[in-house]
Amino acid sequence: MAKNRFALISYPLVRHDKSMKKKSIKNPLFRGLMRLIWPYTFAAVTQKHTIMKKMLKLTAILLVAFGGLLMTGCEKTEDEKPVLSSEKNVLIFRLPEVSPAVTATIDHNAKTITALVPSGTNLSTLVPIIETSAKSTINPGSGVMTNFTGPVVYTITAEDGTTNNYVATITVDGAGTETLSGTMSQNRTLVNRNDGIDYIIDDMFFIDGNALLTIEAGVKIAFTGIYTGINVGANAGLKMIGTANNPVILTGPVNNNNKGSWAGVQYQSSRADNIMEYVKLINAGTETSEAAIYLHINSKLSMRNSEITGSASHGIATSDASLTAFSGNTIKNCESNPILTNNLLTFKSFTPDNIFTGNTKPELRIEWAEMLEADLTLENHGVPYLFSHSLVIERNLTLKKGIVFTFEFGQHMTVRGGGKIDARGDALNPVKFIGASNEAGFWSGISIESSRENVLEHCIISNGGNDSHYMKSDIAIWEGAKLNLNNTKLMKSAAYGFQYSGSYTLTHNNVSFENCQLGNVYDYDNDVVHSNLP
Repeated sequence: MAKNRFALISYPLVRHDKSMKKKSIKNPLFRGLMRLIWPYTFAAVTQKHTIMKKMLKLTAILLVAFGGLLMTGCEKTEDEKPVLSSEKNVLIFRLPEVSPAVTATIDHNAKTITALVPSGTNLSTLVPIIETSAKSTINPGSGVMTNFTGPVVYTITAEDGTTNNYVATITVDGAGTETLSGTMSQNRTLVNRNDGIDYIIDDMFFIDGNALLTIEAGVKIAFTGIYTGINVGANAGLKMIGTANNPVILTGPVNNNNKGSWAGVQYQSSRADNIMEYVKLINAGTETSEAAIYLHINSKLSMRNSEITGSASHGIATSDASLTAFSGNTIKNCESNPILTNNLLTFKSFTPDNIFTGNTKPELRIEWAEMLEADLTLENHGVPYLFSHSLVIERNLTLKKGIVFTFEFGQHMTVRGGGKIDARGDALNPVKFIGASNEAGFWSGISIESSRENVLEHCIISNGGNDSHYMKSDIAIWEGAKLNLNNTKLMKSAAYGFQYSGSYTLTHNNVSFENCQLGNVYDYDNDVVHSNLP
């Protein structure tokens, strides 16, 4: 009987044990409790029925109290999450295609990668082989062609997603001078290799295709003769940026300090990165090349704080091209003009701080510029603007005080249609319109044919009166035209100082005449000469 009762009491425990998934009866604490409780429970079976009930209740309470332990022992434990690696270092950085192969120096504290490669290495096409920490990745990747003409940032990403940035700098060994020749069709940067001549160009060096040649501060290039120079192709670019203390220098042969000892730089390109800043061109520009810098049709150049000296011809020549910026430059000691252009608009970007000095022909020369078709304001650069052909103004032309316009023989300046001239000097800095030679009648003078508010104030007009364009005076005003003329002197005319025809609008004050051979004022319609303006 006791055996059967024991079986009835312990049966639920056995069933529960069989349903456990793991560690159901292996919990030592639970087994110890059972050893304590069960003997008393079994003894209670032989006693009175009420005592047995109390002991059973006690057993139930103890079972509930330690149920949590039982369930904890029976539940399946969760798998622990794996720990992801945070390692993210560059371990090896090699340049195997360099001869001999180069292994870079890696500074893990500064996060830098540095290497010195042999002279002549093309930094723009290197393919590094890189090893990084286990389970990490790197961008740019190993085996990827990379341009090291400047510092390159490598990002290493660890397995856990954290990153490090390493900066790789590859430098060409500056032990010697490199010779450049032929054609360059890929991007390249010329670096300051040493304290002397960094590069020699022994022929015309062509920058072709879409290539950009960048020349860094302090670079010195020597050209070996009069047929050597740089030619920038239609889609190529040339970017030269020095500093005030470390300019880029382009010069002739070391044993030839004569003017025009090398050809110069020619541009066919309109790229925005055609830039010269703090660059010195020494003795560039032969009689054949025409200028130290030649800008061909549609080409563009931005030039600042640079110097051209010792050209055997012009400093800069342009043909339907643009100087998009021109400030702080010096052109000196050239055998011809500092600037030769076929378009007056070339000077649109010129600031007052440019210097033109010591040139055999000091003028800023404009050839074939017969029409001004865009608004323009000109600065006074301390040297005359020289026109080899006549100038026709059909837009707004504003001249700052002190400007001098000079004209070759028989040429004239005409303001017509929608054009307007606004030339205002002062008592100390008058605006001048004169002949290229100080002779009476050397040029034809100014013809006012526009009805807009034309102003000549504090001006000197001299050497006019050449009759090649039916103008017999320094100034002529025609039917429907308008002019405000003040504090102006008309002088040295081969005919008259002023002539008029038709119905016009003229306001004037303090206008004087001097050495006008046929008289001061001529009424063209009535063929009458007057002493003063009407």
